[in-house]
Amino acid sequence: RDEAVAVKTEHVSPWGLTPRQAEVMDALIEHGSNKLVARALGMTVQNVECHITRANKKLGGGSRLARAVAWDRWRRSAVEGAPK
Repeated sequence: RDEAVAVKTEHVSPWGLTPRQAEVMDALIEHGSNKLVARALGMTVQNVECHITRANKKLGGGSRLARAVAWDRWRRSAVEGAPK
């Protein structure tokens, strides 16, 4: 896991994602598929799917892509505003 993802998941999301859900969403943006996310995080694909499903409910309606984009925009703004 790279340092940027570690920094991003330290922030509390406005949607109430758990740290693990945030980590999975970060990895989803980076890797694209549930299988690659599972491999990167050392999880089963079923666990990744569970975290994504729960995160998606918190992120609201729209497509999976729209929710991933909303998460990515928020995490980038959170990192930019983080103390250095």
